[in-house]
Amino acid sequence: MIFPGSTAPSIWRNIQPTSSRTITEVPDGFPALVLWKFRLASLGTQLVTWTTLGLLFGALTERSLRTRSAPAARPTVTA
Repeated sequence: MIFPGSTAPSIWRNIQPTSSRTITEVPDGFPALVLWKFRLASLGTQLVTWTTLGLLFGALTERSLRTRSAPAARPTVTA
């Protein structure tokens, strides 16, 4: 059940932080090399994850389609 009064506070919580202050994602003095290495590691992790998922599901789909590719032949009935 959705209560109409409960949506206004959540909307305000989403709008208010962006309108009242600026967001600093990286603090001053943070080493750029550490940030760069983290970004490269994140990119590598994403690459390995999506490649693994793609190859795995591709192989499973191919295997599934190969087993159902040819329907069984119907026996002919002669009278």
